[in-house]
Amino acid sequence: MKRKGALLHLLFLSMIMLVVNVNCKTTITVNEKHPDEKNVKWVVKPQFDDISYFREGLAKVNKDGKWGFINKEGEIVIPPQFDEAVDFSEGLARVEKDGKWGIIAHPTLFPGKKAK
Repeated sequence: MKRKGALLHLLFLSMIMLVVNVNCKTTITVNEKHPDEKNVKWVVKPQFDDISYFREGLAKVNKDGKWGFINKEGEIVIPPQFDEAVDFSEGLARVEKDGKWGIIAHPTLFPGKKAK
């Protein structure tokens, strides 16, 4: 058991970059072996109730019970408006609004169209 703990500790210390999801509130990037305030770079400022990992350049976010999507700069690309949402895969994401499921396209597929 001690050996397993030592191996995990060694693995952690050997990592250069670690992306963490803190309490499902925000994502931070830690660039040092031991995280502290000086070494933290906020990827997304804490403004959402929940956030998923980035998939195809977008992360699913929840604000006030509605789901939407942000880009890696933290900008809202698809405003929170869905009751449920599934991460993008191959340019498409399943979403549910008012009990009806549908599919939305990744914004880069139709760059001239604005999300409603």
